[in-house]
Amino acid sequence: MAFRTVYGNQYSENQWPMVDEDSCQWITVPGTNPPVSLQIQKGQPLAILRAFAADFNAYVEPLRDADSACWTPTNSVGTSNHLSGSGCDLNWNSHPFRVWNAGFNADQIETIREILDFYEDTVFWGNDWDTPKDAMHFQLGYNTFQNPHTDDFIARKIRADGYSTFRRGNAPAVDLAQVLADAMGDRVSLDRYRDLLPAVQQCLVASECNNLNRVAMWMAQIGTESGGLQWMEEIADGSEYEGRTDIGNIYPGDGRKFKGRGPIQVTGRANYAALSAWAFGQGLVPSATYFTDNPDELSSDRYGFIGAIWYWTVARPHINEMCDEGDIEGVTRAINGGLHGYPDRIERWNHCRGMGDVLLQLTSGTVPLPNTEPSTEDGFMSALSPEEQRALYNEIMGQRASRSPLRHVGEGTIGNIGTLEWNMDSSIHVLVTWLLASQLKSPESLALLREVATNTDPGRQWDAKLAQAMLNKIAMNDQAEATPPSSSVVVQQVPADFPTAPPVHQVVENVSSAPISSGAGIKSNMEQLNSDINGLRDALNSLSTWIKG
Repeated sequence: MAFRTVYGNQYSENQWPMVDEDSCQWITVPGTNPPVSLQIQKGQPLAILRAFAADFNAYVEPLRDADSACWTPTNSVGTSNHLSGSGCDLNWNSHPFRVWNAGFNADQIETIREILDFYEDTVFWGNDWDTPKDAMHFQLGYNTFQNPHTDDFIARKIRADGYSTFRRGNAPAVDLAQVLADAMGDRVSLDRYRDLLPAVQQCLVASECNNLNRVAMWMAQIGTESGGLQWMEEIADGSEYEGRTDIGNIYPGDGRKFKGRGPIQVTGRANYAALSAWAFGQGLVPSATYFTDNPDELSSDRYGFIGAIWYWTVARPHINEMCDEGDIEGVTRAINGGLHGYPDRIERWNHCRGMGDVLLQLTSGTVPLPNTEPSTEDGFMSALSPEEQRALYNEIMGQRASRSPLRHVGEGTIGNIGTLEWNMDSSIHVLVTWLLASQLKSPESLALLREVATNTDPGRQWDAKLAQAMLNKIAMNDQAEATPPSSSVVVQQVPADFPTAPPVHQVVENVSSAPISSGAGIKSNMEQLNSDINGLRDALNSLSTWIKG
């Protein structure tokens, strides 16, 4: 990356560094036909603006190459974001400069707002400037440079093929079961594909099949191995694997017992054992020997695709790299051990590649792996409208900053676990930091206190005072511990006129010795007791006053 100074400026208006042409890359916006090319700063700007332009093209209006651009070597505005390759003008001939909304209709504006919400402030719209209004202009958002949230957003919402995971709420629904059926060659009923769809989606996501080549290869290989998801178990009885010590079949009957199962045909005792250990470590099965103890479970809808995940990512960890290169022969050998059914795999690969973006919709969204306990819940998401689902998703996934007064200076957003963690952080982080610094003298915690105590960020004056107070208290405690005890004890003398009280034992003797055989004796006894009690009270009051003085 080669930075430059333009018109005396090292950073553009959105605080992204000015860069030269070699620091930018020409890309074709996904989905544009005819193709539209943009020259964007490499790295985060390219990932975000390419995907945003693709969403603009798909949902707002088709892009035109002749009046869309990003990086420029010069500009009439000295701090222009075009100089850093972090701002794009899209279809400028339709949206004149300095005009609010500038040719966008109400539906288009609503769509742009929905897309911007999805991008979590990583993209800013020039239409929202106070002046000048620039509705054709989109750029990297403010506070995105060197902000961890930017990388986090890309990891969550930008696919490897350049598209985002955005799907407008009112976009025509796609029957994903039909997409799966088409990819698999319609070998079973649509209802059967609909039953298998959740497991297929789980497998694709967990196997990191996140671009067209990977998904197409998965469909081609699984399609051949399972006959288009007809079979979850090898048709042959497995006798041919008897005595195959290379796959761990060392006991009589292992061939039949551990024949190929699951859509990818996991075969052999050794593979069943390795799969079991891995699946148990992932919390997917109840024991570390589950599939060796229950081999037939690997052919069930519930567990079969777990075997495919393991084989694709663990047993053969380089499959996705070969997919990216389009190496269908290499992937076939990795899965099959040879080239059995190779023509069928090639035909399926070409067919699925031709399905394009629609095939990738099978990977959209986050699909959790099944746990060991079957669920009977239908799930509440089905009761929500698409708009409500989007709002809920944005609330859960939205990034938040720590509320702790002892957060790092310039820390920014820290996660998206939700409001509970957000609030707990405020108290727990302070307490833990204090205990580590004061009790254990943790260098990291002490350094954090000093960092916060000396910060000058607006609105954090109280945080600085709190951190400094903690440091002062720690210093006082350390000084007190280091001061040696005095060699002599000074005892304050009791004044000579200090009132005295009868010993407690004398009070008891007075009470017990008084005659009680008559009313006069009882009266005398009580008078003496009252006198003694009054004497004790006076002595205690005098002692208290003396101590306070």
